[in-house]
Amino acid sequence: MKFAAALGLILGLAPRAARAEGACPDSLPAVDQRLGKAEALLEDLEESVGLPAPSRSPLEECLARFSVDSFLKDLSEGRLPESLAWSLGPKTSALLWRHYRLKAFEAGDPGLCGPLKALPYRRDRFYDTPAPGDGDWSCRSNYYDMAFARSLIAQSPDFASVCRERIANDVPELEPQAGELCALIRERRREPEAVCARFNIHHLRASRHATQIEEFADWAENVCPALLKALAGDESLCPKARHDYSGDKQDDQDCFAYAAFSRAFNAKDLSLCGRRELCRLMMGERGLSKPYAEALRGPLCELLAKALPPAPSPQDRAYETHRRFGEKGGKLMTLLSESHNLLLAADARMADTGPEAAFLLDAREERIARLRERYLKLKGRLPPLSASSGGP
Repeated sequence: MKFAAALGLILGLAPRAARAEGACPDSLPAVDQRLGKAEALLEDLEESVGLPAPSRSPLEECLARFSVDSFLKDLSEGRLPESLAWSLGPKTSALLWRHYRLKAFEAGDPGLCGPLKALPYRRDRFYDTPAPGDGDWSCRSNYYDMAFARSLIAQSPDFASVCRERIANDVPELEPQAGELCALIRERRREPEAVCARFNIHHLRASRHATQIEEFADWAENVCPALLKALAGDESLCPKARHDYSGDKQDDQDCFAYAAFSRAFNAKDLSLCGRRELCRLMMGERGLSKPYAEALRGPLCELLAKALPPAPSPQDRAYETHRRFGEKGGKLMTLLSESHNLLLAADARMADTGPEAAFLLDAREERIARLRERYLKLKGRLPPLSASSGGP
């Protein structure tokens, strides 16, 4: 076949290969199909054998590439064990919540609380158990609380719409009365007890759950007046704003931050915020969420490393590489052998069709030889197996 191929090239017969291919319509396409599969298998083997052994443990790898968003995305999409969501602990959960509420408010987008959906969250005691998919509620609720506070203190033109959004998110059963209640807040903000009592009356009429009624009444008596006074710059009632309805015990600190913001905004003096993050955030400071993202790197990566299976040893990796190589290499060599046999049969049938037929057959034989050579070189690069590895 080699002489015929050379003669075909000299005589310029290769472009007429289609005429020779037609002399044996089944064999050459079958050969090409097998060689295509063989090449794909070889490329897959080359990639797997060429992969460097991991030089870092799962913990080190996580610490190097960590992202809060990607961690929660992997959790919500099932690429991480669901049990991780239930094992974060109160400190880590609080860091996550603070990171996302600052990030969402800085961007003006409550949708940035979305990654927290992957976490369970008990919204109120009258819900039986927390469930994944509720974890962003507290973040969104806090976003609307801060937007409401800033809008009221700044006397923004959009206060009515911001206030309605807050009521719809936090107390949806009062949404039909939102317009009336928001007007009441704006007009009588200096009379917190009267405003909060009105809220409680409306809620009593709308609610159907005894525990919810009891908790809202306590909120209207203690937390609501403290927050409204804070929005006027008076923090004297803020200690009464601490409660544990949702598990975050944060309202009293937010109350002090709102009072500080009222004073800082009216004086146009950021220093009056002191170290209160929400005040500084509402005054326009940026980048406050980043330290929390960094603080989460260690605890989340440690949880992740414990949840993942241990990294395989070098010998385990070597054994797995040999196993894959033997499995796929066997298929590859079978395809090459079948291709060669088909070419031999085609050669016998195409003997009288001229030099262009020899050119076609030789080109495929050369391709088989190149694939076999690549395979043998790759086999020589396999990692060694120890006597105790149990490898083939």
